[in-house]
Amino acid sequence: MSKVYILHENGAPRHFEALFFYNNQSNIVQVEFTFLRQFIKSILKRDGKLLRKSLFNLFYLIRFLFMKHSTIIIGAAPYDSFIFYLYLLKNKHNIIYYSSWPYWDDSKYPKRLRFWGQKKLWIKFLTDIKVVGVTDKVKQGLLKYTKEENINVIPHCINEDTFNLKEKKSFEKFKIIYTGRLIKEKGIDTILKLIKRFEDDNIEWIFVGSGPYETIIKNESNKNSNIKFYGQVENKKELADLYRQSHIIILPSNTNDQWEELFGIVLIEGMACGAVPISSNAIGPKTIIEHNSDGFLFEPNDLSGMQSIIEKLKDDPEFYQRLSQTAVEKSKNYSIKRTSEIWGSIIGNDSHVLKLKNA
Repeated sequence: MSKVYILHENGAPRHFEALFFYNNQSNIVQVEFTFLRQFIKSILKRDGKLLRKSLFNLFYLIRFLFMKHSTIIIGAAPYDSFIFYLYLLKNKHNIIYYSSWPYWDDSKYPKRLRFWGQKKLWIKFLTDIKVVGVTDKVKQGLLKYTKEENINVIPHCINEDTFNLKEKKSFEKFKIIYTGRLIKEKGIDTILKLIKRFEDDNIEWIFVGSGPYETIIKNESNKNSNIKFYGQVENKKELADLYRQSHIIILPSNTNDQWEELFGIVLIEGMACGAVPISSNAIGPKTIIEHNSDGFLFEPNDLSGMQSIIEKLKDDPEFYQRLSQTAVEKSKNYSIKRTSEIWGSIIGNDSHVLKLKNA
């Protein structure tokens, strides 16, 4: 079976778990087009591993120019200046453009337009291209460039063998978990403000992740025994255990001109383990959560609204159990088995050559 290549800015294997599940991982090669940045960083830090990685990426970026008819899944932010290279690949290979970006009406730009003709070349690249979008919003946005039959929606997924609810949660200690990067955009300040509103309550706040707010979280945990900081938890089974202990998964992400929560994998991980999601009403969480049915959506800074629903979930176990079970059922829409079947309908094995069906 021929290889499938994933070409993207930075390694994000988590986004392609269903593809790995469908295909033999040894037949998937991940290539990053940030080789120059990696190379410079490796020299400055004398990092041999990063140097080898940058050279590996450069090797494949050159090799792609001399290969033909390979299946390459491209994950690049809209209007990235690397389009001058990506467009060359479109004319030589079977390309699938992979995107979570919903704003194809030009209302927002995740990347600056640095060169003349950059946007025009992106339009040519997208014209009649095959697409895998993470949400239906991506599909609707890209219909202006390609045919509907060229677009498939494949959301991010979870492995239900790892993320699942084994038994009902104990209410001896009510727990709220945040998982993700510890950055301002994720609403860490909002969570810290919420904690102050519950200082007299028996609620444990769990933080999992790393980032600029790490020192602040550590300091807060030293002052408040109800704040637990676990750092980056790489082991998925350990992470699932933390979700199973938790009653709420919280993600009060902020939105600005440059950034928005476009999905929210941690939400479906937590939901699969019975945690009720409370999130800001960003475009990604809105595609996952049905408000007041399997979770709750709020404006990013609606502290009073979040506080009120946390109190209700904490004080009304029957109400909580109903929401928790509905959240578990919703998470099944994102199972790795289901999403891998969609990948299988796009990529098939014919005469030992992996290629796009109907290409």
